[in-house]
Amino acid sequence: MILSLTVAFAQRPAYLTDTTQIVRFYKLMESRTPWLQPVLLQQLKHAYLQLSGTDPAVSFFPIGFLDSIIDGSRILRNEPDSIAADFRLTEASIRLFTTIHFGTGATPVAYDGIRASTSCIDITQQLVEAVHSGRIDSLTSTLRPVNQLYRALHDTLKVLIRRAEDTGNITLTFKVRQSMTGRIDALRKALHTVQWMQCLLTDRCIVVNIPSATLHYYEQEELLLSSRIIAGKPSAPSGTLTSAIREIILYPYWTVPAKITRRELLPMIKRNPDFLEANGYQVLLNGKLIKTSSIDWNRYSSSYFPYTLRQSTGCDNSMGIIKLNFYSPYGIYLHDTPWKLLFNAPFRHLSHGCIRVEKVQELARLLLKEDSVALDAILQKGDALNTTPTILALKKPVVVVIVYETAWPDINGNVRYYKDIYQKRVEKQER
Repeated sequence: MILSLTVAFAQRPAYLTDTTQIVRFYKLMESRTPWLQPVLLQQLKHAYLQLSGTDPAVSFFPIGFLDSIIDGSRILRNEPDSIAADFRLTEASIRLFTTIHFGTGATPVAYDGIRASTSCIDITQQLVEAVHSGRIDSLTSTLRPVNQLYRALHDTLKVLIRRAEDTGNITLTFKVRQSMTGRIDALRKALHTVQWMQCLLTDRCIVVNIPSATLHYYEQEELLLSSRIIAGKPSAPSGTLTSAIREIILYPYWTVPAKITRRELLPMIKRNPDFLEANGYQVLLNGKLIKTSSIDWNRYSSSYFPYTLRQSTGCDNSMGIIKLNFYSPYGIYLHDTPWKLLFNAPFRHLSHGCIRVEKVQELARLLLKEDSVALDAILQKGDALNTTPTILALKKPVVVVIVYETAWPDINGNVRYYKDIYQKRVEKQER
C-alpha cells in the first residue's frame, strides 16, 4: 500500500494541494483503485447530478473526466494511470460530499470567534464506509442537513429554480422589487450559511438574522424559542459574528459608547443640565465617579470629551434588566430594553448596533436551565434604581451566531424575503 501511495503522489494532478484526507482515505480503504468499478462510478455521477442543477458551488467537480472513464473514451494504460485517475476521483468526492454537508466553506460572518469548522462529522470516514458497502447513492441523503432551516431553504430553492426553468424568464420580478435571479442567489447564500453552521447547531445555539430582525434558539437542532429583535439602524449597523455567551448580567450598567456620548448626549446635556439625573446617568473619569456639578459642559464638544457616561441600573436603563454577555469586537450584545412597544414596529432596525431581544427573559431561563430559579428570585425583588448588577455564569457557554441573510425561514418554516437594509447586496434591477 505504501508503494501505491508513492506512485499516486507522483502521478497526482497539479491542482491537488491538501492531500491529508486523500491519504487517509486510501489507508482506510486498503485498496489502490477503489473507484474503478462501474457501479460506484455511476453512483458518484448520480450524486453530482443531484446537485449540479441547483448548486453552482459544485462546479469544481470533473464530470467530463468521470464520463470519459465511464464510457471508456479515456484509456487507463497502466497501473500509474489508474492510480492517478482514482486519486482525482477521491479528491473530487471528498470535496463534493463536504460541500453537500457544509456548503462552500466560506465564512459568512465578519468575526468568527468560535472558528466554526467541519470537525463534528468525519466526511472521509463516511465516504470510506459508503464505498465499502457500494452505496455511494445513499451518502447524499445521509450527509444532507436535516434541520428546519436547511429544509425550508433547500425546498424553496428547488421550487424557485423549477419555476424559473418553466417560465424561461429568470428575471421575472416580484412585488418587493427583487428579481427571481436575486431570490435564487439569496436562497443559495442562506443555504450555504446554514450548512456552514452545521457543527454549531448540533449543540445549543442562538441564531440572529439581521434583515429579518429575528432570533431563533436551538438545542440539538430543535427550535425551542423564536423572538423578534431590534437590530442596528443603517447608520449604525449590527456586525455579523460568532461568539459564546458565558454569563447573564442582571441589572447591568450601560456604559455609553463614546460616539453616542459626544454626538447625541452632550448636546442634550448642554441644553438641559438636569438631563443626566433625570435619566439616571453617572459621569466617570478614569473609572472614578465625578460630580456633575463640577463640570463645565460648555468646554467640551464632539471632538473632545474626556469623560465616560454610564447609565445606572434599573427599569429605565437602555439595556433593560438583562444582558446576555459575550465578546464582540463591535461592542454589541443581546439585551433587554425598556421600550417594548418598538417590537411591534414593522421596521425594527433602530438601535446603535446592539441587539434588543423581545423574549429576553424566556431566553435567559433556557440558557440557565436549572439555575433559572436564581434568575427568577433576583427579578422578583424588583428593578429599583441603582440595583447592584448581578452576574449569573452559565455552566456551559452557548454559541451565538449573527448573520445577514435576505432570504430566511420564519418560525413556521416558510421562507420570506427581506429588504437589504444595509445595502450589502444591491441588485441591479431590470428596467
